Amino acid sequence: MRVLASLCALTALSIAGCNRYEYFMLAGYEQASFQNEADILFVVDNSPSMYDEASALGLNFNAFVERLVDPQEGTGVSTEGLADAVDNYVLYVTQRGRFIDYQLAITTTSADPEDDANGDGDLVEPGEVGTLTGSPDIIHEDTSPDVQGDFVANILCDSTCWPGECQGEDTTGCIPYDPYYECGDDPGDQVTWDYLECICGSDWEPPECGSGTEEGLEGALLALCRAVETPPEACFDHDGSPLVQSDVGTNAGLIRDGANIIVVIVTDEGDGSRLLPQGEDDPSEYLDIFDEFDSRITFAVIGPNYDSEEHSFECNSGGGTSWGTRRYQLAAESTGGFFSSIEVCNAPDGSCTGDDNEYCESSDFAVHLGELGDLLNSLLNQFPLQSIPDPDTILVYVDGVQIPESACLENCDVDSIGDPIFGDGWTYETGENSVYFHGTTVPDYNADVRIYYRPVSDLPRSLPF
Repeated sequence: MRVLASLCALTALSIAGCNRYEYFMLAGYEQASFQNEADILFVVDNSPSMYDEASALGLNFNAFVERLVDPQEGTGVSTEGLADAVDNYVLYVTQRGRFIDYQLAITTTSADPEDDANGDGDLVEPGEVGTLTGSPDIIHEDTSPDVQGDFVANILCDSTCWPGECQGEDTTGCIPYDPYYECGDDPGDQVTWDYLECICGSDWEPPECGSGTEEGLEGALLALCRAVETPPEACFDHDGSPLVQSDVGTNAGLIRDGANIIVVIVTDEGDGSRLLPQGEDDPSEYLDIFDEFDSRITFAVIGPNYDSEEHSFECNSGGGTSWGTRRYQLAAESTGGFFSSIEVCNAPDGSCTGDDNEYCESSDFAVHLGELGDLLNSLLNQFPLQSIPDPDTILVYVDGVQIPESACLENCDVDSIGDPIFGDGWTYETGENSVYFHGTTVPDYNADVRIYYRPVSDLPRSLPF
């Protein structure tokens, strides 16, 4: 594919000889092109300290789904009424590239199997060593009649380490009962045993808690290695890898050919993955292996509240390390994702210190999941550049047709949250070093997109104009 893309570049705008348009050229460089498929892997910390956050993730998951299906914000189709149907039909016809085809799956940060209770050897439970959780469906497709309900049940029933049931009036550190709860009711902002039994079944038993060593990067890697027919050799030969050849294909269907892969890590700990020594904050060794997959992989992390500039934590109930947290931050930054804090400080003076501060509490997962929805939407119209360009030299083509720069560059109208509203065309965002498409110029999913520019250093091969 790399050779094909390079040959296509030599012919510049003549695309007749290129049968696969999965790459676009940036001044002779190669980069993954537009895809409207998104395969989303949640890597959830299932250690004992995480049940509050897992509850928040499950109870607020609607914020993510709504961001994808809202006709004003997302990419799906609302059927509330005729007006919505008409609006969405117009949106689909004029901006077909914005419609996301997504699927969801869950694994955990437990990259080692727990010992068999009978002493017969290692027994891999769902979620361990990169396996997926959930039953009967472990991959949730957007065409499911209730993708939101299926995913929430997977998180709460199969992927969370729960404390015991409350036995008296004291509800500290245990899950309370709600005798008035009826199946189908909104659980509100609290998970109860009655609610869990409704969505998990009356004979449900909580899954085993996960490893005390949280390996988010390793867990994600193992899950992807299990999903492809020909995994990178590093899946098996990196230090301490638990995978064997018979594991290949056990996560079949998790990765679709050419789809964007979004790895969402949710944890109150830093990364303790085995390939990197303790104290090492650079995740490059893992990112280099992820680069061997023939897909664009983006990391989104909801993790410990660590300020990398001040080199300090503000709220750290999980006991995260600075170097382990920094791995996640750098993984998100280097792949165009985001890092958000899993805890917030609500102290009157605005400052929280120490690992167990009474003013620290779980952050708003509705906001985090909204950010994830925004990230998926941006993957459809955002094209990161591999070098810093001279903005005056950028030229953009879609299917051989030059696309103009958006006419609204200054004093644009803004939307309800203050973001500028651009006209048809493209804009260059300096902070993200990316070209964005707007309006009716958002490319369709099978379009041939090429962006040419002169880098500010190391001039490329001659531009083909």
